[in-house]
Amino acid sequence: MLLADVNALLYAHRPESPRFEEHRAWLQAARSGVGKLISANSGRNSGHHGMMFSGQSGLGKTTLCKALMKSVFNSYRAQFPFYAESQRVPIVYVEVPTGSTPKLLMAAFARFFGLTPTRAETMDSIQHRVVSALNDGRTQFVVVDELQNLCA
Repeated sequence: MLLADVNALLYAHRPESPRFEEHRAWLQAARSGVGKLISANSGRNSGHHGMMFSGQSGLGKTTLCKALMKSVFNSYRAQFPFYAESQRVPIVYVEVPTGSTPKLLMAAFARFFGLTPTRAETMDSIQHRVVSALNDGRTQFVVVDELQNLCA
């Protein structure tokens, strides 16, 4: 799912906005879409579905993702109130560093989980450890921000 204009997020929380109801409905649809994707991905080993937000700098893509992360987290916490005690990590947020390679992106995921990749470690090895951490943490929602920083 590609949502090109995220200005609606800004106005979804401003009742004085002339198109408040329209923007509020858009945000609720985005939240619902994330919930449906989480359900569709549940129990899958591959072929996971995703959502991408695209737009000019400063439009609120990161703000939208934070709102969605909060919504997902609140739902998760209601469903699993003792998630932390069972070592669950419901949401992962990684910002792609400038000039990043795929291996550096995997290293950023590893660091999120407290793993320390070495320079000599291959991307496949790092990826294996990250996927294990995602599975062990029963992660429901992954946000990769600043994806344009990824180089080939």
